[in-house]
Amino acid sequence: MNSLAFTLQLPVSESRYPYTYSNSGPKNNGERLTSRTSVNKSKQITKESTVRNIKKDSNDSTVPNKNPFKLPQHKLVFSKPIKKKKETFTNYKLDEPKTICDVDEKFYKIIEGRPLRQFSDIKVYMTNIRDITLFKANAAYLRDEILQMVNSKSEEMEEYENILKLYTSVRSSFISFIRNGYRKAKRSEQLCKKLEIRICDVTEELNEYCFIYNKLRCEVDDLDAIFDFLSKYGEFLYDISPNVWKKSRRIMFLKASGLLRALSSDVYTPSKPSINKYDGFITAFKTNEPQLYFKKPAQLYYIFDELSKQCLNYMQKEVFITSLKNNVLRRKDYLKKVIEWEADGLKYAVDYYEKQIRFYELKEATYKAKFYSVLNNDFYNVFASYEATKMFTCLQYAHTQIIGSQEDPKDNIKMLARNLERQFIEIMSQFDDLNQKVVKIATKELFEEDRKMMKQALFAQRTLKECNILTKSLYSSFEPPRPRRRQQITKKTVSMHKFLI
Repeated sequence: MNSLAFTLQLPVSESRYPYTYSNSGPKNNGERLTSRTSVNKSKQITKESTVRNIKKDSNDSTVPNKNPFKLPQHKLVFSKPIKKKKETFTNYKLDEPKTICDVDEKFYKIIEGRPLRQFSDIKVYMTNIRDITLFKANAAYLRDEILQMVNSKSEEMEEYENILKLYTSVRSSFISFIRNGYRKAKRSEQLCKKLEIRICDVTEELNEYCFIYNKLRCEVDDLDAIFDFLSKYGEFLYDISPNVWKKSRRIMFLKASGLLRALSSDVYTPSKPSINKYDGFITAFKTNEPQLYFKKPAQLYYIFDELSKQCLNYMQKEVFITSLKNNVLRRKDYLKKVIEWEADGLKYAVDYYEKQIRFYELKEATYKAKFYSVLNNDFYNVFASYEATKMFTCLQYAHTQIIGSQEDPKDNIKMLARNLERQFIEIMSQFDDLNQKVVKIATKELFEEDRKMMKQALFAQRTLKECNILTKSLYSSFEPPRPRRRQQITKKTVSMHKFLI
């Protein structure tokens, strides 16, 4: 290994011993590095040199049309070997035990009590091989990335050319579309101008026709008003005429009034009136000429004079009737007063009976309140209270367990208590015959069992309460914190706080 000269600048591997080596041997000529600063500086220098070399390699690799396997001489991993002369070893006679320094002075030297490792060691060789392979792998990775970048650049150029072609085609089509649209807009503008001139002429003609139509409409309205006034006057004359004459001419009058209404509705409707309709109205009026009972105004004067005479006669009769009417009204006032007196008496009687009814209602309410108080307090405490029902259930249970009879809905507390008392007297009479010591021991054992059961029940109740408290606190610990609210301190809370303090 001493014959090989490493020309590639590689990062110095951190060996187990803090020394640096060269081809000829250690640079410090066997002297030990005393501080860590020199080691750190050497590391920084080697790292900077490796970064520069990698940058140079990357810049060189970007140059196109170069064979990546043809490297210059100074970048080759191995160069020509430097031949060294073979060392001749003298044959030592091992008559006496000697140290390894006596055998080979170059192989082993002691500096401050520590051996020096030569540059020809196998571990140094392995670290150099590892660094070389890592450098080659990094160089290959960088070249692969460069090739990928070149390939992607070519693909992007193809896409760019396709996009340019599409852009030019779209631009040309858009320009043609705008040109055609501009031509169509020009044509439509010319047509609109022609139509505008034509519409102006038509509107002028329509205005002339509208003026003529309004003039005719005003004349027709005047005629219709005159016709309406005359028709109302004709109805008035028809109403004044006698009933016998009305009955004979009623059908003719109804036809004439219907024709008038139809004519007035046709005049004021927005539909187009036809000439045939008006011709029909004219023929109908000619056939149904109006017939009047009063043909001269003097006849009307005579009739109104007769009517005035009749009115005077009615007035005279009314004066005669008013005296009788006044007497009737006076009697009516007297009867009203009598009725009012009787109504007052009835009101007094009604008020009296209403007071009596209210008095009895109040009495009823007080009696009801007393009854319900007795029912809810005394009867409840005696029969329906919790203690009474508890006592009844206990007596019934004891009765069924001791005597052996079934539960009966007709049972009473007295009957159950009497039966239990009889049974108790019988049992006590039987106890008198027994030995009292044995009885006391048995009763004591029974009461002890009951006490144990009661203690267990109390313990179970306490454990259940504690379990409920723990479960609530556990659920509340998983819930999000609630916003704090200001508590209104009342008198009770203050007194409790003082008591706790």
